Amino acid sequence: MTDQVKYIFTGFDQFKMCRILMGKWLRDSLPIKAAMFEIAINEAVHNALEHGNPNLPVELVLTLYPNRVTARISGNGPGFCTIAALDKAKMNWDAEDDQKTSGRGIKIMLDACDRVVYNNTGNKVLLVKKFKTRAQS
Repeated sequence: MTDQVKYIFTGFDQFKMCRILMGKWLRDSLPIKAAMFEIAINEAVHNALEHGNPNLPVELVLTLYPNRVTARISGNGPGFCTIAALDKAKMNWDAEDDQKTSGRGIKIMLDACDRVVYNNTGNKVLLVKKFKTRAQS
């Protein structure tokens, strides 16, 4: 059995309301605390809004499976070179990197999720967080 919700919004103001609804859905649906996963979703959406076309909507689809939850974020921007960005995010970070106010979103997504998959264009991302069901615990 899967459960799914979809949010479509344009701009940061509309996303604020979606964040509230998304957080409630995650807390109500998951058998785990998902604060870091929620932060990863926020980072992906922020990237889509910041680097995409501000007049076109962003889509966020959350899907709950028996042992994982996924977030699919689809933006309408030109995308980016995902290979270079993922390689940079996987490098060792030092104290100077921790002080930056931008450029840490992909690193956060990689740290918070079990899987991060971009499409070839770099304007859609799938975040996966696995968990044990209560029966598996």
